Amino acid sequence: MRQHGLKLGRSATEWTIRISLVFLAMGIGFVSVTYSLAEVVKLDNPSYAHEIAPGNARISALLAQKLFAASPEADPQSSPAGLARLAISQDPTAVQAVATLGLQAQLAGNAPIARRFFDYAQLLSRRDIYTQLWAIEDAVRRGDVPGALRHYDIALRTESQMADVLFPILAVSSVQPVIQAALVNTLVRNSPWAADFVNYLASQNPHPRENAVLLLKLRRAGLAVPESARSGAIYALILKDHADEAWSYYSATQPGVDRRRSRDPRFRLATPPTPLDWVAINEGGISSSLQAPGVDFAASTSAGGPLLRQYELLPPGEYRLTGRTAALDAEEGAHPYWILMCQSGRELGRVELNNSTQDASTFVGTFSVPADCPIQMLMLIARPSNRISGLSGRIDYVQLNSIR
Repeated sequence: MRQHGLKLGRSATEWTIRISLVFLAMGIGFVSVTYSLAEVVKLDNPSYAHEIAPGNARISALLAQKLFAASPEADPQSSPAGLARLAISQDPTAVQAVATLGLQAQLAGNAPIARRFFDYAQLLSRRDIYTQLWAIEDAVRRGDVPGALRHYDIALRTESQMADVLFPILAVSSVQPVIQAALVNTLVRNSPWAADFVNYLASQNPHPRENAVLLLKLRRAGLAVPESARSGAIYALILKDHADEAWSYYSATQPGVDRRRSRDPRFRLATPPTPLDWVAINEGGISSSLQAPGVDFAASTSAGGPLLRQYELLPPGEYRLTGRTAALDAEEGAHPYWILMCQSGRELGRVELNNSTQDASTFVGTFSVPADCPIQMLMLIARPSNRISGLSGRIDYVQLNSIR
């Protein structure tokens, strides 16, 4: 019996240990699940995440940052400040908490303390966006252009959504030559946001002349400027009536062109085109396709309008339009025609085309460009047709040349 009792005692002890281990495992599991849940909800509801995991430094830091952003206070005893200090006591590397205290010090006018916090935040991580934004402003205040652009680069590499905030500021600032020089150095270092910024610059900036200068500098520095940006920059210059600047930029990127004549007479130029190249129009029953050497076009029944367009920057003078059609088939009174008009809408003349169902047919006409018409549009226009087959044809060649 003594031996049996000894066995029972050992069994009870073993069960006690096992039960204790089970409860310990359950406790650890509960803590683990609680922290996992807190991690899941922290971005959407950091307050709730902090309630269920008050010892999580990252959550405390995030909540401090969110509360300060929602209601900035200079008071060091405010709730965001207390949470930030709590986070740092839980984990000295909680960079969001450090940045929050830095912003608070800056708001309180204590620049030396703010700098200490942000210098520490920079040592901890380059991924905190508030730290980078403060560093940009600090560099600007000190007149450190390369330093400001370095932090622009870090912020845009870290958080792509920051482009919506930083691109407009950077684009407006880029009109200044000193900033342009530093910006070129930044963009040519394979910045992943370079192409997006260049496209933004070409399409959104209200300073198209300075933009064109910057794009040329980038091209000469070896950056592959997207064709869409090149086209957008030229179009922006044309819309602002900057004819000379538009031609300077275009001719610098398209050697051998002559301002006194139209370009690409046989439609061989690679796409995408700029406004100063041939643009095929496909809309509202109209279709045209550049098929070198030539362009095919068609219009459905009752459809009319531009088939082809090229902006011109012709100096004042007399000009002759010559060309050749092939397989043009249109009903009487509905033949397409070439028109040269000022950007303002004033018409300078027309050249009507004739059918050429069997053999090629040539056309010729003249225009006079006045001094008050610095930007023109050369367009091929389709007239509406009642015929079921509509309109179809092909242009093999067209050239507008100065004759004096």
